[in-house]
Amino acid sequence: MQTFPSDVVTWGSRMLTGAGIPTPGAVYAIHLVVPSESGRPFRAGAALGALTGIPTPAGRIPLDPDALLLISLTNPAMFRGFAGLLDATGTATMTLAIPHAPGLRGLRFFVAALTYGPAGIRRITEPLGILVE
Repeated sequence: MQTFPSDVVTWGSRMLTGAGIPTPGAVYAIHLVVPSESGRPFRAGAALGALTGIPTPAGRIPLDPDALLLISLTNPAMFRGFAGLLDATGTATMTLAIPHAPGLRGLRFFVAALTYGPAGIRRITEPLGILVE
């Protein structure tokens, strides 16, 4: 059996995972797990691409600066829990309220998060690819 290299880059272990099936009109849960950052503030965003990203002194945030990123940072009704504090175990659950628009089927986008403190960004997650079915 022939094997092929994966096109997914893993940052040691998955910090972001999705739960359920992302479909138009559904609420899609995304779990953030960064045990080393328990109790720290976090911020997440979504973008249509993850290749260019946003360079920072702490590393590259794997979200391209596009219209979806702006919407995800300014629309808490659709992007619920995309900012807050990680709990004592370093976890948080975010939800994405996918609009009930059948034209969204086939849309692929990415979610990433970071933790921060007084000195700036502490950890940046891998991108989680999401395909609306």
